[in-house]
Amino acid sequence: MTKSSSKSFDWDKVKDVVLRAENLSKGFADSTTVKSVLKQRAALLAKEPRVVMDIEQLDIIEFQLSNEVYAFELCYVKEVYPLKEFTPVPCTPALIVGIVNVRGRVVSVVDIRRFFSLPDKGISDFNKIIIIENSDMQFGVLADSIVDVCPVRVDELQTELPQAKGISSDFLKGVTKDGVIILNTEKILTDKRFVIKEEVM
Repeated sequence: MTKSSSKSFDWDKVKDVVLRAENLSKGFADSTTVKSVLKQRAALLAKEPRVVMDIEQLDIIEFQLSNEVYAFELCYVKEVYPLKEFTPVPCTPALIVGIVNVRGRVVSVVDIRRFFSLPDKGISDFNKIIIIENSDMQFGVLADSIVDVCPVRVDELQTELPQAKGISSDFLKGVTKDGVIILNTEKILTDKRFVIKEEVM
């Protein structure tokens, strides 16, 4: 019987190969992570620097009225509705011209020219109603046309307007550098003179 020769293994060499394979695998994982981090950093550095300016702005809607441009704070404006027809309401102040039906909702309509003693050119020139509201009050304001919706810087507003003698400081929010008169919408909405008594409707 022929005796078979046995081959011995170098276990130290095997351990060394396994260890190097583990280190290689770990190194690849670490390399992938580093590449990912560097890619994110490069993307951030590639972005243009942003300058953050803490400047208070006011969003307004500008409208034409008696050859002047006025504005309401946009946060108080519910919608702009085309003036088709309105129903006069008896026994109401002169500044309240009537009521309109806005998709099944009755809304009173006022002519703020009469409230501020501005030139009265008649109602035929109006073609828009700006519906303003707060938590307690809602009504429409007549306007010749809508001019623009835009933001204005609060720090650039003037607080006095000598030429608008009919508008007191209580109802004036400010005047833009372009001469747009921003009305104090909250003050107008809380003035009881704009309320239509339910008993006369």
